[in-house]
Amino acid sequence: MSAIRHTALLATLLLLSTWPAAAQQASQAHGDSVSAQASGAMASSAEVVRNGAISAKAGTGPVIADYGPVFDMPATAFRLSSEQIHKVLFDVAGGKRERDTLNRRLETVARFLNMHARNGIAPERLHLAVIMHGGSSFDALSDAAYHQRFGMDNPNTALIGALRDAGVTLYLCGQSAGFNGIAADELSPQVELALSAMTVTVELDSQGYVVLP
Repeated sequence: MSAIRHTALLATLLLLSTWPAAAQQASQAHGDSVSAQASGAMASSAEVVRNGAISAKAGTGPVIADYGPVFDMPATAFRLSSEQIHKVLFDVAGGKRERDTLNRRLETVARFLNMHARNGIAPERLHLAVIMHGGSSFDALSDAAYHQRFGMDNPNTALIGALRDAGVTLYLCGQSAGFNGIAADELSPQVELALSAMTVTVELDSQGYVVLP
């Protein structure tokens, strides 16, 4: 064997003997790079939270899937206590609007459920009730009764059903019903008739409910 071929063979053997260590070092360097990038992304995310970032788009759920969109807040935003039972009565008097549109005040109840469930409050710790009266009285009608009066199904039926499924109790003021000529059998099966809005407010207030007008 010539001296040149002998030298080349020795160089090849030396390279093969050192390859595993070199490969390991390269792999470790790559892993360190990925870890550094991940750590940087986490730090960047944390910085966004500290800087008070608010989500650019509102989302629904997890309690009411199709209603009540809310914006997510940074972790530093003020929140309800996750250890307490929160009792809330929503006073939904409504206002004049087109009869084929959703009652947005009623949708606020779905928004309340969604926003707090998204922020660590178990839905079973939210005890919610709604008293409908005044301009929202017709929103408590069944589809059949609503159609008879306005020529269309009640646009609030699905929302009311979703609220009931989530444990929300809905009442219609009996005095508002009488004033608007609404019979008891015209109500949605998901809505209970009450003596008056004042009656519901006084009774639930005595049970520790906070009234949101």
